[in-house]
Order: sequence, then C-alpha cells, then structure tokens
Amino acid sequence: MEVNLDKLYKDLYIRIPYDPMIKVGGNPNPFKLSNRIKWMLSYGDCKSIEDAFYNCIPYLRSLSTITNKERSELLKLCNIDGIIEENGTISISNINNAISIKHMRKCLGYLNSHHFDLCDLIPIGLAIEAPKDMYKFE
Repeated sequence: MEVNLDKLYKDLYIRIPYDPMIKVGGNPNPFKLSNRIKWMLSYGDCKSIEDAFYNCIPYLRSLSTITNKERSELLKLCNIDGIIEENGTISISNINNAISIKHMRKCLGYLNSHHFDLCDLIPIGLAIEAPKDMYKFE
C-alpha cells in the first residue's frame, strides 16, 4: 500500500496547479484540492504537504472520455500527427518527426489540466471516475 500512496502523492503534487476536485474520508461532498491544503495548513495538524494529501482521493477522468474538441486542441498544442485510442489507452502518433520535450511538457500539462488519469489511479482505487459534468472546459 505504501508504494500506491507514494504514486498517489506524486500525482497529487503534479496536479496542485490544476486544482482537481477531491473526496476526503467519509465526506460525501467533493471540493477543490487547494481548499484542503489551505484548511490543513491553517487549522489542521499539517507538518508536510503529504499530511494535507492524507485521506484524499482525486476525481479524475479516464482517457477514454477525451472529447473531439480536446483531441483537436491536443493535436494542435502538442504538434503531433494523431492520437490512437485502444482499450482506453491513448498513444501519441508523430510520423514526421520526434516530439520535442517542449511539446511533450505542453501535452502532459494539457492532459493534467483537464484532469485525465495519466497514472492509472482509477483502476487501482486511488482515484474516482469524475462525473461527466464535474469539470467543464469551454
């Protein structure tokens, strides 16, 4: 379990700028990760960021929920030729040239900002499939 929590905490660190919705303990109401961190730092017994992450489960989107608009934006932003989807797995295709680190960072940033589950946390129970209307991107 320690390895899984380490995986979850690393994922949550990366998501801090994108402020995903989370579930904490038995509280049925989702709320933003930033609210949890602020509360824990102000009122909780928080000695490290991991203390703020304790008992947090992020709401993430499966890669299979990518919309046509998101697919188009991703292709343009990341300078890639295509996106291949197989069994819920998305692969990036770039036939003409290698993908630069700069474009790969943009691609990962975009996917994280749209709250996609890039570390397969949903299947192992460390994340919850986000309801369709939880995250809206105009």
